[in-house]
Amino acid sequence: MKTRFLIFLILLSVLACKKDEEEPVEEEIIPDQLLGDTDAELLQSVFLSSIQATTTGERYSGSMTTYGFNLGRVENVSRSPIHSFMISRTNPDPIYYAYYSQRYPRTMPYGNDLTLKAHIKGVDLEGEGISLIIRCEDKSLAPVQVVTTEGSVSIKGTFDWTAYTVELKDLQSTVDVLYVYLNYLPNTTGKVYFDDITLTRTE
Repeated sequence: MKTRFLIFLILLSVLACKKDEEEPVEEEIIPDQLLGDTDAELLQSVFLSSIQATTTGERYSGSMTTYGFNLGRVENVSRSPIHSFMISRTNPDPIYYAYYSQRYPRTMPYGNDLTLKAHIKGVDLEGEGISLIIRCEDKSLAPVQVVTTEGSVSIKGTFDWTAYTVELKDLQSTVDVLYVYLNYLPNTTGKVYFDDITLTRTE
């Protein structure tokens, strides 16, 4: 009787192990579009954090009108549907600049190309203007890959909604942190609106 019971327990144990082995590990699917709140419509936006910063490294968040900038999510100036992100300034400053940023928090699409695309509307933008940035860092937060429109694409003047892009090739396996930035550069005045912002991967 004891022998039968032992055989029964061993059989159950073998079957349980087999069941565990057969269960497939669910692989995380990385979406083709990596950003959230791309059209600025979420009331509590999970997309871009608005930051005012200095060229010496200080960063500030808070009041919309501090440090000479006006920043915020605005209504009825948009490409789709009714909101966009805005930055404006009336006096140029060589130290202060402002930006919106978002960190991509999920599994990294290593080996893929990434394209940051933003539709931008400019009103009397003068000076250094606007830039788009993709910045990739390792675990110690040292830059691994950085691409920007600054120095190669002029984004200033007065213009209606226009698509601008910056592309990063072959995301490296040492990247641990991935950010996008919509930059209002130092020595810039005027008003800019951002809408329909995407970060798309291609294999």
